[in-house]
Amino acid sequence: MQIVCEKCSASYKVSDKHGGRMAKCKKCRHRFVLPIHDEKQLLDWASSCEWRRLFRFMTKGGARGHTEPTIDRLIRIYETRRWAEEDRVRAGNFEEEKIRKIKAKKNQREREKRRIKNKMQRHYQLESLRSLTPTEFEVFIADLYKAKGYEAFAVGGGGDNGVDVEILTPDGKAKWAIAQCKRYAQGNTVGSGAIRNLVGSCGLAGVQKGFFFTTSTYTRQAIETASKFDWLTLYNGVELVKLIQKTGAAAS
Repeated sequence: MQIVCEKCSASYKVSDKHGGRMAKCKKCRHRFVLPIHDEKQLLDWASSCEWRRLFRFMTKGGARGHTEPTIDRLIRIYETRRWAEEDRVRAGNFEEEKIRKIKAKKNQREREKRRIKNKMQRHYQLESLRSLTPTEFEVFIADLYKAKGYEAFAVGGGGDNGVDVEILTPDGKAKWAIAQCKRYAQGNTVGSGAIRNLVGSCGLAGVQKGFFFTTSTYTRQAIETASKFDWLTLYNGVELVKLIQKTGAAAS
């Protein structure tokens, strides 16, 4: 085909197979799209070429010289492909956003694991645990169960109905256990009344397990009361430190 540079009018003979591509005038260096003169070739090319090439062809005036019916058909092909391309881009953006959220959630989980691991390492002695405030101790027990792979939340406070920590199943869909936490000084023991209160709270909450954590010890009556319920576990200060060390090692 014979083409003419639209800027300097220099004339060139180019093979028809290059239609639709970008060309550069050897004389003035102007860049322009090579036309496709054959109508069938043009429409077949527009239906199957890369989208970026069709977009460039249409926006650079590559359809000039064709009849109105041909240009109408070409525009319909162009619009159909443009809609498809927009759908593809939207789907791609959605997938990228989905991947970004998954990565962000994974990074958040990793940061949480490192935070809890460091916390376990800092508080593996009774003296350290007893230096926490009651609220900090409840949060610590919740973090202890997070390190074990559960979802757990400190909920203690006014009107907590005897529940300091709620422990969910690992998938976070169901309440599995509750815990009562007493950050006591040495010699300040937990009595049977506190154990009975926890038993009642477990019944109200409808959970499978109950846990009692203290940095001190339990009275003989408290231990006897707890022994009547095989789903109830007590941890005194020494046992709690061992649990922290075991959990911290498993999380390493």
